[in-house]
Amino acid sequence: MMSCGFGMWPLSLLILGVFLIGVTVFVVWMVRQLTGGQGPRPDSPEDILRRRFAAGELSQADYEQARRTLGLR
Repeated sequence: MMSCGFGMWPLSLLILGVFLIGVTVFVVWMVRQLTGGQGPRPDSPEDILRRRFAAGELSQADYEQARRTLGLR
């Protein structure tokens, strides 16, 4: 019998597709690694509270009340 001439063509397309997806994932991963990943983490409520107290935006009483409200030591 004669084949229709397709041979390994479908398998080659599958392998090429998997390879291209792998290269794309690798490039995205490398870019994220080289640029610092996900960026800076957001400040915690405690950090924000400390910064505001240090800047003089909060009085001692307000600072202590906010700490109690947040459940901090």
